[in-house]
Amino acid sequence: MRNKATIGSTNNIKLYLLKSFRHKLLRLLKKEKRYTDDSMSDVHFGVYLSVEENIIENEADQLKWLRLNSAFERLSPRQREALYLRFKKELEYEEVADILEMSVEACRNLIYRAVKSVRTMIEEEKVMGAFLAIFRIFKKK
Repeated sequence: MRNKATIGSTNNIKLYLLKSFRHKLLRLLKKEKRYTDDSMSDVHFGVYLSVEENIIENEADQLKWLRLNSAFERLSPRQREALYLRFKKELEYEEVADILEMSVEACRNLIYRAVKSVRTMIEEEKVMGAFLAIFRIFKKK
């Protein structure tokens, strides 16, 4: 606490601590002659997740894919085909319209409505999942 008088107030503690840690780390590296101001490009910062964070992230990704797949399966076959061609095969609207034998405007509308439906279904699943979780909590009590 020797510099307490010179430290200003802060609105963002996290930013202050990260900045402070970075400066302290760079001072230590300079002291050990491992770092100079012009060698900053040589310093590599990696982000590593703990095993628990990886598991949680993988489960969250898996849940997102399950929701997306569930919503995708509830679309009409024509909507699924249009989305597949547009986003998986990365075709332009004109190419999708040509394959599906429809106008470009109708193709755009079909894809727009399909994406909107998928978003709505995913949101509904999230809400239902939250209600089920709350229901389970209250059921246990």
